[in-house]
Formats: sequence, C-alpha cells, structure tokens
Amino acid sequence: MYFYYLTILLFFFPALLETSSPKLEGKIPYKKFFLSLIILVCIFQMGLRWETGTDWDAYLLHFNSQSLIYPFDNTEDYFEKGYTFLVLISKLIVPKYWFFLLIHSIILFLLIRKSYVYFTPYSLISLLLFYVSFLGVWGSSRQLLAMGLGLLSLIYLYEKKWLMYLFLVFVAFQFHTTSLLLLIFVFFKRTFSNMTIIIAIAVCAIIGFSPLPLKIFSLFGGFNDVTASKTSAYLKQAEEVNFDISLIGFVKRLGIFAIFFFYRKTISEKYPKFNFIFNGYLFGLCFYFLFVQTLAIMISRGSLYFNVLEPILLSYIFCIVKDKRISFLLAILFFIYSILMVKQSITTYPDLFDPYKGLFINTDYHRNMY
Repeated sequence: MYFYYLTILLFFFPALLETSSPKLEGKIPYKKFFLSLIILVCIFQMGLRWETGTDWDAYLLHFNSQSLIYPFDNTEDYFEKGYTFLVLISKLIVPKYWFFLLIHSIILFLLIRKSYVYFTPYSLISLLLFYVSFLGVWGSSRQLLAMGLGLLSLIYLYEKKWLMYLFLVFVAFQFHTTSLLLLIFVFFKRTFSNMTIIIAIAVCAIIGFSPLPLKIFSLFGGFNDVTASKTSAYLKQAEEVNFDISLIGFVKRLGIFAIFFFYRKTISEKYPKFNFIFNGYLFGLCFYFLFVQTLAIMISRGSLYFNVLEPILLSYIFCIVKDKRISFLLAILFFIYSILMVKQSITTYPDLFDPYKGLFINTDYHRNMY
C-alpha cells in the first residue's frame, strides 16, 4: 500500500494549498501546473499498470481476440461495440495491450479533469478524493469510459446544449449500457423542496424492500442482445449471491447527504452548479435504497455515475468555511480520510492491487489474476 500512500501524499500538498485559501475560491498560484501533474501521475499509474486491477484476464483476452482483418467478428463475449472499436483503433496504431491501457487512461483522466474543473472551484482536492475512491474499479475499463463521457455530457446538459448532451450519452452507451441512467440528469437543474427530498428517500427505501425493483430491472433486457445478456446475468446473481453491503458505506452516504442537505441553500446561492451536483448525488442515494435489498449488484454498476459526483460534492465543504485555520484542519481530516478510503476502495480484491505492479515497477512480482 506504500505506493498508493505516497501518491496520496503527492496529491495532498497542492490540495492543501488550494483548500487553505478559501478567499481565493480555490485559485492558487500555479494551479494549472498542479492539475497537470496530478492528471499525469494518474494517467501513467493507471495506463502503465500490468496485472493490476480487476477483470484483467477478461479484458486482455478480449484485446487479443480482436482481429484487424475481421473487425467485430468476435462477439461471443458481448463487449459493447464502442469499446471494441477503441481496441481496434489502438491495435491499428500499436498492437500492444499496454499501449491500449495508456490510451484508455489518457482519455479517462482528461474527461475527469475537464468535468471536475468545470463543476468545482476546488478541483485539486476533488481529484485526490476521486483517486482514493475509484482505485478499486480500475479494471472496469468500459464503464469507466462511459462514466467519463457521462461527466462530460453533464457540462453540456448544464449549459442546455441538448444535442451534444444526448450525443455524448449515446457514445457512452456504446461503452456500457448502464450509461442510460445519465438521462435522469435532465431533471436535476431544478431545486427540490426539503419535503420532496425526504419523501423521495422514504419512498425509495420502502420500494427497496419490495420485489418491484427486480421486475422493473428485468425490462431492460429488451433493448438488444447485450442488455438481454447482462440483465439475465445480473438477475441470476441476485438470486444466487448474497451481497454484503458495507455499513461504513451506508453511514458515509447518509452523513455526506445530511451535511450538504443542511447547507445546500447557503452554497447554492453562491455556487449554482452545486445544486445540480447535489441532486445527482441525491438520486444516487435513492438508487442505493432502491436496490440495496433486492439487486445489490446494481449499486456497484449503476451507482458509478452518481458516486463520481461525491468528490465534487465533498469539495464544496470548503465553500462554507471562511477561517483558514478550520480549512487547514479540514484538509488534514481529508488526508486521513483518503488514507482510510484508498484501502476501503480495494477491500474486495486487495490481492489484485497491492502491491502495485506496472511495466517498470515490481515487474518480477507474480500475481494470480482472475
């Protein structure tokens, strides 16, 4: 874990400068340099990994099985066409898996950078929180790209550029079918009353204890062969597997929601984009309650598009604090939180991430992939 801890430390110092200057609203000297540094570290760390992360064998097999002579001929694995197309383009340039991983990483983190900078004045702390929160899903290559495209689409949605928004959602759908959930964001620019929010959470919690979510989810199998296959697999897992939902994760979600529910009017008056992000996170919480009892695998799949807003949301806490000393203490707490969170992020498959193995680091380390 020392490799990841050192990365956190590297990211923390510029984030500390940013968050300790609340009067500057996150505008610190050389901020573009620090942003570029963090993004480059993320790109190279994720892009140059080797035998590190989940689903390694499945994605490597898919890459090796794609033929430039007969493109899209291999469809037995039901990978989405957009992802397969990106693989083919990458193989056309350099037919090596490490090169594809690097291209994938560049695309993803450039999308994350643009979106985070747009939605929060405290993008450095947001990127730190993104790193520690999403390390454990580095192997989910298709959905990560869909998530990145989805974040970019939200910029155009917020600016009411509908055609570009719909186009990006369509492109994201070509990488992962769950990205259709991004369409719900069209309702999130409005301000919901406190009573509406409380009722929505309560209703979702009640429905979540009924078989209704399973019946609704089964309808998604009618889109195409890919969705039919995935829907069938998820429903089968729901019947056979008893997912263990983390109590820590449950309490964390409620705690974050409670804090920003209380301060949302104060923050929204100065930062209108906050309300849009808060509503997205709110829906993610409702989504969590809907499926936690019946189809918990959807929380790990569908919630990604809403959980990615959590680092942005958390950064807004520095918009509330005006005292530099309190901001400094909060930043230290975020550092401690990051240390704890990065381990929590990989807790399901710690052997696939620790130690970090890359093309130039720990090359002699043997890891059993699955």
